[in-house]
Amino acid sequence: MRKYIGIVLCLIFVASLFTACSNGTNGQVTEDTSLEPIKIGFIGPLTGGAAVWGLNAKKGIEIALADINTEGGVNGRKVEVIFEDSQALPKEGSTAIQKLVNIDDVQAIIGGIASSVTLGIAPIAESKEVVLISPGSSSPRVTNAGEYTFRTWPSDAFQGIFLGELAYNELGYRKVATLYVNNDYGVGVKDAFAQKFKVLGGKVTAVESHEQEVGDFRSQLTKLTETNPDALFLPSYPAEMAIAVQQARELGYDGPIFGPETFEDPQIPDVAGNAAEGIIYTKPLVETSDDFKRKHLEMHGEEPGIVSENAYDALMLIVETMKQGATTGKEIKDGLHKIGQNYKGASGTITFDEKGDIFKPYQVMIIQNGEFVKQGEQAELKGTLKVGFIGPLTGDAAAYGLPIQKVLNLATEEINSQGGINGKALEIIYEDAKCTGKEAATAAQKLVNIDKVNYILGGLCSGETLGAAPVTEKGKVILFSAGSGSPDITNAGDYVFRNFPSDASSGSKVARTAYEMGYETVSIIAENTDYAQAVKNVFVNAYEGNVLTDESYDSEGMDFRTQILKMKSKNPDAIYVLSQTPAKFGIVLQQIDELGLDVPLFTNEFAAAGDILSDYGEYIEGAIYAEPAFDENAPRAKALLDKLNAKYGDLTGSLPPVYLATQYDAIYLMKEAMEAVGENPEDLKEYLYNVKDRKGTVGTLTIDSNGDPEFEYVVRVIENNEPTVMA
Repeated sequence: MRKYIGIVLCLIFVASLFTACSNGTNGQVTEDTSLEPIKIGFIGPLTGGAAVWGLNAKKGIEIALADINTEGGVNGRKVEVIFEDSQALPKEGSTAIQKLVNIDDVQAIIGGIASSVTLGIAPIAESKEVVLISPGSSSPRVTNAGEYTFRTWPSDAFQGIFLGELAYNELGYRKVATLYVNNDYGVGVKDAFAQKFKVLGGKVTAVESHEQEVGDFRSQLTKLTETNPDALFLPSYPAEMAIAVQQARELGYDGPIFGPETFEDPQIPDVAGNAAEGIIYTKPLVETSDDFKRKHLEMHGEEPGIVSENAYDALMLIVETMKQGATTGKEIKDGLHKIGQNYKGASGTITFDEKGDIFKPYQVMIIQNGEFVKQGEQAELKGTLKVGFIGPLTGDAAAYGLPIQKVLNLATEEINSQGGINGKALEIIYEDAKCTGKEAATAAQKLVNIDKVNYILGGLCSGETLGAAPVTEKGKVILFSAGSGSPDITNAGDYVFRNFPSDASSGSKVARTAYEMGYETVSIIAENTDYAQAVKNVFVNAYEGNVLTDESYDSEGMDFRTQILKMKSKNPDAIYVLSQTPAKFGIVLQQIDELGLDVPLFTNEFAAAGDILSDYGEYIEGAIYAEPAFDENAPRAKALLDKLNAKYGDLTGSLPPVYLATQYDAIYLMKEAMEAVGENPEDLKEYLYNVKDRKGTVGTLTIDSNGDPEFEYVVRVIENNEPTVMA
């Protein structure tokens, strides 16, 4: 019996072999393909500057394949995806589709991702009646690429409109300069944005392009920033954008940068570092399902990256048409228009229109602390980083202490909105030193010994800095002044730094100018403060003529007629007036005029303060002074002054704008230092001594071995109530 059963089974097995191999009507033996995998193509960038998009898509497709094949594939046949690398280049994409269509005989392809690739391969797909579904191409031209072309990513025709409205209505930009990648994607976003932005009333000040896979954008960026835009718009690819952002900051541009979803790529913060902080971009609102997130985490060990869920949906849609009987490209195309109506996918709801397009709303994102965060959902800050401030917040000198406090408040808000410093919220502890060394020393004692800060911004008055320095030296705490000019600060200690230049240059330049103009005698009146007396001493040592009188006055005084009459009695060729504050300077000017001391006036940078020019214009006309070299119309400086003016009104009435700029630079330099080396004062000290050619709001900063900036003064004259550089 067992022998009989064995013979029967053997005959059945042999028969099955003939059944599997023979279906020819003419006795011809052919292979049965009914159980072979169904092949679907993929074309996307798996290497090169846009590879993150292709690799993200590949991960989504791999999850879809696992889901499909675990559930039995398509009518018992497994699904296989053949991955081809386009490198985001149309030529490579064309080679890939020729292989997939002519050799692999696929009827559907997921791809391309780069718009230029999709547009390059679409004509071939059309001629071969092969379906394309792009999970990432956004060029408006894809809409009319052909009836076999679909996408699960929305058109930039929508994104450009959204970006234009965002820039003009929400961000308040009125002038924008554009750097775009010269391909279908870049052109599409650039044109759609410009059209909407201009309709709203905005102006595109300059437009520059670049090719793919280049690494130097300095020429284009220089041309763009020279137009003083409110912001830079960068519709490009991640590898190029990362370098462009870095180079823009290196060239001195620190205004806003914004763009489309290609900013959401790890290359941006990895390559650009801190230069990428605060970049705003938009992307389609992808409502990624919790189930897909879970699967992605299980298979790939990470959250889904951009376009991953869109690629998953593309494959699932193709397979769904096949499950309903589609086998040819035409049948798949027709099936997509039926199935793709309110289809619930991993990326949300998908509805194809007659052109194969979908619509999704957009969301606004920002790069904070190296992370991609939805705007309005501030990156979580862990802990607080406290730093000190010492400056005059009451008394006459508060006229420039309070504006400086507003600069620091603005910078603190910006820094915390961008993720803080090393993930911590920045908090400034303000101490009022009233422009005196004694009060500054008391303030420093509190900040160092009670508040335990490692870094103090201040003082503003030179006396404050000199008073606080012994305390910070003993406590080994950084003291960084953005406004003290006394030459004595040069030797105040190893932990004392400044980005405001020594007045040694100011006093000597004015002295040389006075003598070279033929004024051989001069009378001096200077406030009895560390700053004014130090500058006066430099002037006296540098002046080659005769100093006839050397008068001084106390900061509390209001009547200086006695000193002025002594000056007048000597009949000087010129006078040199030095005050600690603009308010006191104005009183001295008025009393000089009242007493008829009508000779050329040499002074300091307070001659250019807005309040002095408006209130004492007739007295200050023709005054000659020296001030730190500073171009307030440079892009970074103008951007800062515009921000301050919008938030607080004009702050330059009591002090020249250079003081605002140096303070803004000082706090951001502190941020950079702490993010580079941490919060240890020893490490911070070494970092600051090595600052070289740093591009900031004031200009380029290099700190020397004394903690002083390599910074020059220029001589100016008040002409027609305007500061003018002397020829």
